[in-house]
Amino acid sequence: MMETAFRLGRAWHDVSYNVGAYFLRRWRRETTARQGFGLNRWASTRDSDLFQKAREALSASVRSPGSRARTVDMVIGQPLSSGEIDVLLRTDPEIDLALAVGLAGRGRYAEAEERFARAFKAEGDLPREGLAAAHVARAQSLLALGRIDEALGELGRTLASRDTRELEKAVALLGRLKIPENATLRFADRLKALPREIGGLDGSPAYVLALGKAEIAAGRTDSGTELLLKHATATDDASLYAELAVMALARGRPEQAVLMSSRAASIEPRASHELLLSRAFMATGDTKEAASALRRALALEPLNVTAVRNLAGLELRMRRPDQAERLCGTSWVRAETGR
Repeated sequence: MMETAFRLGRAWHDVSYNVGAYFLRRWRRETTARQGFGLNRWASTRDSDLFQKAREALSASVRSPGSRARTVDMVIGQPLSSGEIDVLLRTDPEIDLALAVGLAGRGRYAEAEERFARAFKAEGDLPREGLAAAHVARAQSLLALGRIDEALGELGRTLASRDTRELEKAVALLGRLKIPENATLRFADRLKALPREIGGLDGSPAYVLALGKAEIAAGRTDSGTELLLKHATATDDASLYAELAVMALARGRPEQAVLMSSRAASIEPRASHELLLSRAFMATGDTKEAASALRRALALEPLNVTAVRNLAGLELRMRRPDQAERLCGTSWVRAETGR
């Protein structure tokens, strides 16, 4: 019975969304026509039956958690003024917060911050779910606007949620924040201080990853690499092992790059991981193992041009022109050898 009611409710909000989107498109065409004749845009908003129908449907759709995100995404993708959005969705602090997060996700930070400020004035009326992630989104907006101290303060507010799942999601977002160069050190220090404010956070894989990336961005490469390796070991994250291998090569540590790329290839057999392993072996001078890695890359992706050419080049270095010719043809070998 409850499942049936849930499905009916979801179907109703799907209908509301589709009806609202339809009438909004029609209203936009009407508005464009009015402006073409020099008529007032806001008069169309107030008087248009199409706008009122869109408003009735979308203000219902946006209040359903199941359809809120797509309603917000659709509305902020339209050429609407802030005032028109307020009228259309009958905004309240909860809807303002959803709009702010959506605008921040699109890089419209000034508009996002205006709505964040409005929504958080009534923070006591906001639902707890998603609040920590919203504080992270606001921190990104403030960072982008150059308000670094406020952004760092906002990070502490992520801890307002004591819901472990919510906090984990929020901390995961920290690792994806774009930090201005003049704030990397302070951001890393702020992250490092968070476990003193909430117990157990330093054991969170998401926190370890976020702090590791922040430490590297701040120039503390050794401690950052150690944290990233800790995260990769705990989660068997092949892409992170590959990232660590690239970093090791850039720092002139080919043996470490071999270990990291080998681990990436064993967890997730991919041609890109074998190509990286080949680079690492070449950096150590081990052409035989480099060639083996390239053959494994070709076994995974027979048409991988980079693997074919690199292996042909190695065959030439190992004085096996017949093997190189088999891979790339006689003309390629002649061009490479000048014969």
